[in-house]
Amino acid sequence: MTEPVPFELVNRRGQTVRGVYQRGDGPSGGERPLVVMSTAFGQTFRKYLSAAAFFSRNGWDVVRYDITNHPGLSDGNPVDMRLTWMCEDLMDVVDACAATEEWPTVAVFAASLGARVALRATAEDPRIRALAMVACVVDARATMAVANGIDWFEVWLDSDRTEVDAVRETYGGPMSARCVIDMLEHGWDGIEGTRADLERIGVPVLDVAGGCDEWVALEDVRGVFGAGKAELVVIDDAVHDLAMGDARMAMATIVSWFGRVLDVGPALETDVVEPALGALARQNRAERHIEKQWATHGSWDAAPGSVRGLPTHGGAVPLR
Repeated sequence: MTEPVPFELVNRRGQTVRGVYQRGDGPSGGERPLVVMSTAFGQTFRKYLSAAAFFSRNGWDVVRYDITNHPGLSDGNPVDMRLTWMCEDLMDVVDACAATEEWPTVAVFAASLGARVALRATAEDPRIRALAMVACVVDARATMAVANGIDWFEVWLDSDRTEVDAVRETYGGPMSARCVIDMLEHGWDGIEGTRADLERIGVPVLDVAGGCDEWVALEDVRGVFGAGKAELVVIDDAVHDLAMGDARMAMATIVSWFGRVLDVGPALETDVVEPALGALARQNRAERHIEKQWATHGSWDAAPGSVRGLPTHGGAVPLR
């Protein structure tokens, strides 16, 4: 596997988005597919090191990044997180990748609440050719109530609705009432909004769901993705945060599914090559080194849309 390379871009709100780009295995030259990996709520791009390695090992170039206003390396305060801004970050990253003219095929991989965000981005951005998800949150209000042990939407709706900056502790970190307001105003909160976004999508969509997911009801998942607009694969004993064996199964399913629907890479699960443990260890060390370099690296003072670090686009990121 090739070494990860840092990149950064300035999003439409003037914040710096940081992540890593990695070439897939295989011969150089020619057209190569790209998968953009959208980070889930409360997680950083490093959570997806193993999943990225599955793609890279099977010929995909991979871009991962940290969401703004979130834990990780990108700009912003986690208290200011909004799902609408998460969606904009994903579309800004796709825009930067498309602008390189390096990749004729751009697909998206996402999990959990990040998958819900990716579903809307796919509905709005025709450059995304396919979307594969793991444990997509189809009813964000219900999932967050189960995960947090309290329904912050109900708390907000039953209040006088004046304390918009009140901070709530959630499973993914602190969240202000403004995030709840954003979800209510833009249709992020319930199943109907998820169905509406899915109906607008004209490209292949896959969700790999856990039969024992404690945060996302399988009945709800079947109600959204089992009606013919998407493909649904259920791993019977899997929970929301997949165990190692279930994660390997999910990645073999996803890589081969992309191969079939996009005609790139292996089309059979039995042909998917798993990354070696030694390669994962080397990649982990490389990414930790990038993190340490970025710890003292300030925001990039550049115009929205500026990019550096991606192929043929803006030069390398000047990390010390």
